[in-house]
Amino acid sequence: MLSTLLVSTTSRLKYCSVHQRAWVESLGQWVAFPEPTMYGSPVTEAACDTCTMFVFRTFRAQFPALDASSA
Repeated sequence: MLSTLLVSTTSRLKYCSVHQRAWVESLGQWVAFPEPTMYGSPVTEAACDTCTMFVFRTFRAQFPALDASSA
């Protein structure tokens, strides 16, 4: 398994430690990445697409009257 992700030294790697996923800009998507090892590139904690989906699902369940898609 690939355990190293090469990232430009001018960019930060977006990484979701909750779901162990990294954002790969060249692919335009989040990918499974359990071991964030970068050569001198700083890691920025970010909410991945799974986190975002969970937040929206929870919001809709708690506040169904505010959900525009259910109207």
